Amino acid sequence: MPILPPGTHTIATPHSIEAALYTAVDTGNALLGDYCTDYAQAEGIGLPGVLVAANDELQVGANSGQHLRWLDTVVSGAEVVPPSQLLLQKIQRTLGQISGIRSGELGIMYVAVPALNEEANLTSLIASFQRQDADVPIAVVVGDNNSVDGTTAVTQKLGGNVVAAPVPGIGPTRQAVVDFIIDHCETDLACAVIAQTDADCEAEAGYARAVSSAFAEYPNVMVGVGPSVYEIKTEGGTLLRLSDAKGYGDLLGTTGLRGYFDLAERDIADYLLEPPYRYLAGPNTAYRASLFRDHDIRYPSGREWESICVSVQVQRRLPSATAIRYIPGQVMNVSPRAIVGAERGVLTQERLGAIRATGHVGVFSGEGSIAPLDTTLSVIRAVDRETYGLGTDEQVVAVLDEDSAVSDGDVRPALHGATGSLIPGKVAVIGKI
Repeated sequence: MPILPPGTHTIATPHSIEAALYTAVDTGNALLGDYCTDYAQAEGIGLPGVLVAANDELQVGANSGQHLRWLDTVVSGAEVVPPSQLLLQKIQRTLGQISGIRSGELGIMYVAVPALNEEANLTSLIASFQRQDADVPIAVVVGDNNSVDGTTAVTQKLGGNVVAAPVPGIGPTRQAVVDFIIDHCETDLACAVIAQTDADCEAEAGYARAVSSAFAEYPNVMVGVGPSVYEIKTEGGTLLRLSDAKGYGDLLGTTGLRGYFDLAERDIADYLLEPPYRYLAGPNTAYRASLFRDHDIRYPSGREWESICVSVQVQRRLPSATAIRYIPGQVMNVSPRAIVGAERGVLTQERLGAIRATGHVGVFSGEGSIAPLDTTLSVIRAVDRETYGLGTDEQVVAVLDEDSAVSDGDVRPALHGATGSLIPGKVAVIGKI
């Protein structure tokens, strides 16, 4: 049975609702199945028992992860119509989206969220995406990193999807979610967007439309970044609103990607393709899904600072000026809990001093976590081993100007960490670990 052409006729008849439900079952679209059965129940429309049974099986499959469930989002201008009419509009929109995906004209936005005991925060996050007014379908995928609360139940109740992520750490959890999305993607990966965020965030109105429009308009763009907004109360009663890296760094004394390379006594220009050198923040970075497959981008398997690892990988492989785009409408409101501390409501002078002393907010302060500078050093060593073909007991001790005084040892022409080409005027000093 064919998909009904969107916008061509009403679908209020029993026959057309039956056809729409058949499309739901045929395409594995549990959201459309919900719309159709809810409408049929509201209007007293009888549906074939075999089709109802097939839809019941579809719903079970969606809850077990066989199919990715799309999120129930708003329909522009339809908020005041009778409930049954709103369902009809949502059915028609979903049929049009399915048709657009099949024709290659439309992609899907997957919202990728790592979660460890985030029952209290996920409701607000998912609700912020339910309020998005966008043409693209949205699917929320939560990686449950061994939660012992209602993380899974809340996510599924609100129309999200859950993938088990048993390996501890935010890096492995993000990777489990990305792998799941790629395996279940319903369209060409080049058309799909993976919007990376955290459970304690809320997307501003217009987020999905801004991101999807930018990726559709600029086919060379592989990464979208936008404002991550923090509202922080001080113990003096002042409300601080940080929305860019400069404001964040000025208050907290933290550093960006270039700063971490400087602290490691390496020139970031010797490792990444070109400026600007962007820090791809965990709470608000959107990726074209094909990036992970085509450029072998992977999150760290351990407790490293995953944003640094991915930022370096992406910009070793892609020119940031064309592949990474700043999207003003990609606004994400981020909870300040990592800054003020989970048990505090305000930023105290003591807490601010501790952050400034360490140079980072301690987001990953769990057992075995690796701080940003140590992560950067680990990433640099890994790149050096690959670039120079070093053994497991060797490392680049320093990269120096060739006219600098160099101690006796293994001195080689310096090589660029992204291209492997010679770096004019520099040498690498190789030593034992």
